[in-house]
Order: sequence, then C-alpha cells, then structure tokens
Amino acid sequence: ELAVGAVFAAKARTHAGHVPAHTEVATRAFAELSVVEAVAAADGTAVLAGTPAGAGTPAYEQWRERIRRRVAAAVPANSAAG
Repeated sequence: ELAVGAVFAAKARTHAGHVPAHTEVATRAFAELSVVEAVAAADGTAVLAGTPAGAGTPAYEQWRERIRRRVAAAVPANSAAG
C-alpha cells in the first residue's frame, strides 16, 4: 500500500506543479520508481471514462489495483521479499 500511496503522491504533486525533493526519495524507497516513472505508472494505468466496471468494482479501485500490479512487476522478486 505504501508503494501505491507514493505513486499517487508523485502524480498529485506533479499535477499541482510542486514536487519537493523528498518525493523522489519516497517513490524510490516505497515503490522503487523515480518520480517520472511513478507518474508514468499512474498515467499508464488510468481507467478511462466509459470503461466498463470490472465486476462492479469502482474505477478508482481498478486504478489502484493496476498500479499495485505495475509496481509489483517493476520490483525485483528478491527485494519484494525483504
């Protein structure tokens, strides 16, 4: 969940135009992504308007799950266990 939160924070801060230096530290620590990679993960997993809900799952929850999967795929298996 920390990785998802770090991705959300990086996206929100970038959108707001204010990305403090500690954002890079946090995204690397929690998601093993740079801010640029985290924003790309958020954008690349967005659920577009009009996309059918997956088994009644709200779009926001679908987006969170997509980010979770994207981050998990980016983290090497040995560091995910530690």
